[in-house]
Amino acid sequence: MLGDFNSTRQSEAYQLLNTTFQNAGETNLQSTYNDFSPDEKNHEEIDFIFTQKFHVEQFYVVTKTFDGLFASDHYPVVALLSL
Repeated sequence: MLGDFNSTRQSEAYQLLNTTFQNAGETNLQSTYNDFSPDEKNHEEIDFIFTQKFHVEQFYVVTKTFDGLFASDHYPVVALLSL
């Protein structure tokens, strides 16, 4: 399950999901929300990939901009999973 949860790790929604699923980015502390700004003071980790019965091979946040512009106010999150 993945998506723009607009919830931090401290939120009730995250806590509920994390009791049943594993956060693929458990060790990731990188921001996934950029607010269309390079100023990191407003950045937060609010996008997650939750898995169950998969091994997380890789997890990363794509922070690339295009000519200095953000494609979205959220960075894409990517996970490589194996059974």
